[in-house]
Amino acid sequence: MKKTISWVSVLLAGAALPCEPIWAQTAQGGSLERSEPERESAGIHDIIVTANKREESLQKVPIAISAFGADMVENNRISSIDDVVARVPAFFASNAFRTQASLGMRGAAALEDSPGSDQAVAVFVDEIYLGENSGMDFDFFDIERIEVLRGPQGTLFGRNVMGGAVNIISRTPSDTPDAKFEASYGRFNQFNLRGMASGPLIGDVLLGQIAFSSKNSDGNTRNLFTGNRLNQEDVQSGRAKLLFKPDEKFDATLTVNYMRDRSQGVVRKLEGDVPAILFQPSSLNEASQNVDGGYDRRAAGVTLRLDYDVGGATLTSISGYRNSRHKLNVDLDGTSVEIGEFVLQENRIKQLSQELRVAGSTGAIDYVAGLYYLNLRIARDEYLFLQGLPGSLFDVYVGGVGSRDDGTGQSIRTRSYAGFGQVTWHASDRLRLTAGARYTWERKSGETFCFKDSALCAQYRLAVGDTFKAFTPKLVLDYDVSDNILLYGSVSRGFKGGGFASNFPDEASARAGGSFGPEFAWSYEAGVKARWLDNRLQTNITVYRVDYSDLQVREQEGVYVVVGNAGKSRVNGVEVEVLTRPVVTDRLRPPAED
Repeated sequence: MKKTISWVSVLLAGAALPCEPIWAQTAQGGSLERSEPERESAGIHDIIVTANKREESLQKVPIAISAFGADMVENNRISSIDDVVARVPAFFASNAFRTQASLGMRGAAALEDSPGSDQAVAVFVDEIYLGENSGMDFDFFDIERIEVLRGPQGTLFGRNVMGGAVNIISRTPSDTPDAKFEASYGRFNQFNLRGMASGPLIGDVLLGQIAFSSKNSDGNTRNLFTGNRLNQEDVQSGRAKLLFKPDEKFDATLTVNYMRDRSQGVVRKLEGDVPAILFQPSSLNEASQNVDGGYDRRAAGVTLRLDYDVGGATLTSISGYRNSRHKLNVDLDGTSVEIGEFVLQENRIKQLSQELRVAGSTGAIDYVAGLYYLNLRIARDEYLFLQGLPGSLFDVYVGGVGSRDDGTGQSIRTRSYAGFGQVTWHASDRLRLTAGARYTWERKSGETFCFKDSALCAQYRLAVGDTFKAFTPKLVLDYDVSDNILLYGSVSRGFKGGGFASNFPDEASARAGGSFGPEFAWSYEAGVKARWLDNRLQTNITVYRVDYSDLQVREQEGVYVVVGNAGKSRVNGVEVEVLTRPVVTDRLRPPAED
């Protein structure tokens, strides 16, 4: 089976972005002119990114990348991954619940979300890979930069990233005292607080920063069945950073973060022609479901980054540990009839990662090389109640046996090892050639189980395990047509590890349909990045083709869904990003004459 998909993505941004004043009054009194610094500030500002593990201007990186600096994040109220998705071409998200967020890019997506599967698009926070989708939905605050890299990033990023990567960088402590506090109040008692304080603790040797965010509301939807409000919000987040820099050659950054989510009321509403027995209110702010639902999530993490300048090169160590637990209770059918309910879905995650790398330049060569290790354990227990209703999807799943009261789960440990390197040769002042590769070896092992007998699930416990490996090379050629126009072309390979599906009725079914192999992709990309009209117009255009093989697909077998590998797929696309700063929003008019 082979399938080809084509699409065009266009993103336009304009005068809503913050602009600098361009007018200056001369000594003659009434005449006006623009000074050189003001002329520079009036245009589109450069954003510095680290897509190649070194600081570069966004417009000089030969990768399809969208980036949002601190001002843009704040001014455009980018507070979650959904806000980022809406502003990036060929990027989409599926998040029916906060514990089941799934990201896709350029046709690459993960339809299976069991602990034994991998995501197609990876999220990194301060270069630490988030190894599970139940923790992707979190509050963005105190952010320095967000980078979205489209296409396979299997060379430089921890674990192989097949569809793309979202790289979130938190703010660095400042060397001068700084503080900010923000409060807002809205309908349904929506009360949000956020703030930060930063500055030196011991001279210029030890800098510190603390930031927090709190979101609370009474909920914007009334459940007519229970009388309670849904979509209530109760989320608190905090982050603390210490930056130790005893001299110009060495610095160490310790980051500790914590999130607590006790939001209640998960809205579920049926769409389309709904039978009268499954009453659905017409008002957007009303629902009728027999279970309110809610979340109980907590996550904590510690990151230690060490950088040491050895002269011509920098040694970097990034160590990360995360421990989280996410619980969900939700009315699956969204009606006042007891049909389907997640009585409890609980995810428990422990993760340890370590990256060691060296980056530097020698002559006409820029290079980066390193080693990566990940030890990730994800365990999930699901208590599911389903009761058939004639003509409904739930009736298919219970198979006409009346009801299904299951307790199933999976516990998988992933150990991943990788070595990687990338070299850029500056053939001339304008022409560069980049070659890189990564080799990954990983082992997944654990068990799939049913721990509660029911009409469709006999109690069992099955050990699972497999090893996956992949070589993912990359080749890029880029050329500066002028100071403001960059042309580039690239070819790269992506890899998504194999794994194990869950929720099978018995051991025989789990053994037969629970395992699937890795998925691969070859990506071909060409693009032009340009700025025009005195830096007031930016146009980034990308044409790409992605050939996927050994696709991981979900198939219906009886009343259960299984995952396997099948066929090939091709995605062709064009992405157009246009950013313009045509007018100035501050001091548009010249000052009045005396």
